[in-house]
Amino acid sequence: MNNSLLERIHLYFITAFYAIYNSQTRILRYAAGAHPPPFLLRKGIISEISGSGGLIGVFPDAQYSENEITLEPGDRIIIYTDGLIEAVDDKKIPFGNKLSEVLQKCGSSVNDSIEYLYAELIKHRGAEKFDDDVCILGMKISEETPGG
Repeated sequence: MNNSLLERIHLYFITAFYAIYNSQTRILRYAAGAHPPPFLLRKGIISEISGSGGLIGVFPDAQYSENEITLEPGDRIIIYTDGLIEAVDDKKIPFGNKLSEVLQKCGSSVNDSIEYLYAELIKHRGAEKFDDDVCILGMKISEETPGG
């Protein structure tokens, strides 16, 4: 993918977080290309799902490592673009500075979490305009037994 994009997006680059979730084994396999690390919310603890890999479409033959994590029932994952963490308030303080604090206060459903996160972003930003796109995706691991 990197080499294909390298030929097509001259002077530009992209970041990406690519993941495949197996609901039978609850294993999430993923690779990251310079994308902000998604958050894993598990039993009140927030951690980053880290991966390594540089920008996509910049360096020929760049390598991206595949990682995996086993998820548990009730886990939530929040994936977002850098526009979320780089959005600034009137004092030029990025929203990313308080993202962990905001995530601690999110509801238990994915929809509630995303809505709360976005509402807090709008509050933080105030009258400041967005300089970048903002996308927030979420998933919650089912409480059901895999395969059942």
